[in-house]
Amino acid sequence: MNLDLDILRPHCWCKTNIAILAKLLSLLIVQSFIYAQIYKAPEIRPARFHESITINGIFDETSWQSATVIDSFYEINPGNMCNPSVRTLVLLGYDNKMLYVGFTCYEDTISKIKATTIKNNRTERILGGTNDLVKIYIKPRININESYILYVNPLGIQYTHYYKKEWLEVYKIKLGWHAAVNITDSCWTVEIAIPFKNLHLYKSIHQEWQIDFWRIRPREFLYKYSCSPHPNGEFSIYSFMGHMTIDEKIYSSKLFGSSCLW
Repeated sequence: MNLDLDILRPHCWCKTNIAILAKLLSLLIVQSFIYAQIYKAPEIRPARFHESITINGIFDETSWQSATVIDSFYEINPGNMCNPSVRTLVLLGYDNKMLYVGFTCYEDTISKIKATTIKNNRTERILGGTNDLVKIYIKPRININESYILYVNPLGIQYTHYYKKEWLEVYKIKLGWHAAVNITDSCWTVEIAIPFKNLHLYKSIHQEWQIDFWRIRPREFLYKYSCSPHPNGEFSIYSFMGHMTIDEKIYSSKLFGSSCLW
């Protein structure tokens, strides 16, 4: 009996590729499990501020001296979880209305920082790696797949993305947040105030968010630094994002029922 090999080949091809994909998936699952044993999401508690903060790019209020300090960053591009060549500090605090974030981005040569305005360049180019940037990822309800990404460049240009699903951009939104930048001989600093009222929050006396702080630094390579671990090959940007806790009732105009997590 003669077999028509042309009929069998597509079937064999499909079975072979399914087997290869299954092996790759197994390797990724194993890799993800190993990463989970090595890396842990940072646990973050912002300091409570008791005075008004003026957003001018300078940390001149007394409250900033008691802010929570984040000074551990990973280089996640081009390196894989190595120490950055320059230092980045994040200060964190809050009051009744705002979450305050302060970045200090140190530089060996301050003249090498890159910044352009949206008027002269498309926003996609600015966000895509032609500018120095600081970025804040905020996921205010950890069991709901939505997030905000806030960007600021050294000229104080702000941009906001809102994602309903991971990496699926829904639209640019006006979140009503404030930022100011100051450039010195050794660093550039960013002072940020994010209003709670414009975020989607749970109606609860205990707020638990996922949050991450990034710095983008285009030089001979496109350097990317993150305070949360993001090892190459991980499945999700949410995998190791920091967990931020505030044990206080927060006012928001977009409150949801209490989360089933607590």
